[in-house]
Formats: sequence, C-alpha cells, structure tokens
Amino acid sequence: MTASSSGGNTCLTAKGLDISLAALQRQDPYINNIVDVASQVALYTFNNRSNEWEKTDVEGTLFVYTRLASPRHGFTIMNRLSMENLTEPITKDLDFQLQDPFLLYRNARLAIYGIWFYDKADCQRIAELMKYLTKQEQALAQRGQQGPGQGGLVSPRALEAAGDPGKGQGVDILQMLTKARNEYDKGGQPEPKEIGGSSVLNANPSLIKPIPVKPMERFPHQGLQERPVQVHRAFHLIQHT
Repeated sequence: MTASSSGGNTCLTAKGLDISLAALQRQDPYINNIVDVASQVALYTFNNRSNEWEKTDVEGTLFVYTRLASPRHGFTIMNRLSMENLTEPITKDLDFQLQDPFLLYRNARLAIYGIWFYDKADCQRIAELMKYLTKQEQALAQRGQQGPGQGGLVSPRALEAAGDPGKGQGVDILQMLTKARNEYDKGGQPEPKEIGGSSVLNANPSLIKPIPVKPMERFPHQGLQERPVQVHRAFHLIQHT
C-alpha cells in the first residue's frame, strides 16, 4: 500500500497509486512507496557549448519515492513519449533551485537540468520536498564522517546546518548559468536567446531560462505501461561510487 503526501497525490486515486507503484517496481524492485506525484512535467537540459536550454524528449508524470536500499529516495519522470525515462537517485550531491514554474537541479555528474511543471503548486511542493531530502542526505553524510550516531534519525539542527550556504558546499545554479553566459560573451560567441520574463530573470538579466512547452492535456496514471529500462542499475552504480 502506498503512502500519500497531503495534496500531492490528489490527482491519482488509491488504485491509481498502486498501479503506478507496480510500474515503478518493474523497473526498480527496491522502490516501496510513492511519496509525492506531479502529474505533468517536461525535462530540459542545459547545453554548456551553445549556452542554451534544450527541450528533451522526456515528459510525463514525476514520482518521488522511497527505496528499501541506499540511496533511500529517488525520483523518476515516467516518459509518455518513449520508453526512455529520467531516473535520479536523491543523494547529497544534488543541488536544487526553484525558478517557478521550473525546478533547476545539478546532479553528481555535473549535468544541469530544468524540470517544467504544468501546475505551479506542484513545482513549489516538489521543490521543497527535494531540498529537504537532499539536506537530509547531506546531514547523514556529515554525521557519517564524524562517527556513528543514532540510527537513521537526523536532528532538525543537523538539517539546518546542512542547508546553510555558509556551512555547506551548495552551488548556486543561477550563478553558474550567468557565469557561463558571461564567458561566452567574452569569447565572442553568438548572442544566445534570452527567454522568459519572471522575477528571477529580471533580477538576473543574463540568465537563460527554459521555454515553457504548450500544456498538453492532463493525463492520469493510465499511461504507465511496463518498460524494460532497469533503472535500479542507476542506484546500484551510486552505491559503488
């Protein structure tokens, strides 16, 4: 039986969540619970060479879930366009930044992505959840370096310290993109397209923002067919790095 977050899984019935969980478990048998859901998202990637955002062929439903093995959390965009899904283990190395209706993040491989959300409420809620889970992983890693502690519990003070920019190694993704833009300008590269007009963009005039895709019709869990991609291998690789 799956657990629902308040407001997060209202788009899916209990039966729909069970079907979605079964579909995820066919790809990663260690997944045991869906924590939250965003019904319609699209994935963008940042191309460092062209200094532009590029829309990928990944769009669908985003699931945040717990696992029985390490890493204990992860998220998957169940792609409705093809059999290629996006799966990301949630570890201490992830950096998230909210730029509503986009959630920007950088992973352990230093790749930068932008997740566009059809529903802004989903975007804000998922962003808070991702940041919390990442801070929890950072606090656990810090405690592991200091020696054994109390089981798997992390104190609120430890979470606060893990999320303090003055104490951690967090990276400002917006500053990274602005720096990349400036370096291209100095090198005489062609002027990239400047997209969007949010408050964040106005505060960072050199920031390139993803282009929102045209909202497709909302779709429930029924698009979740069995896919042969074994995403649990991604988690297996994380465990051995």
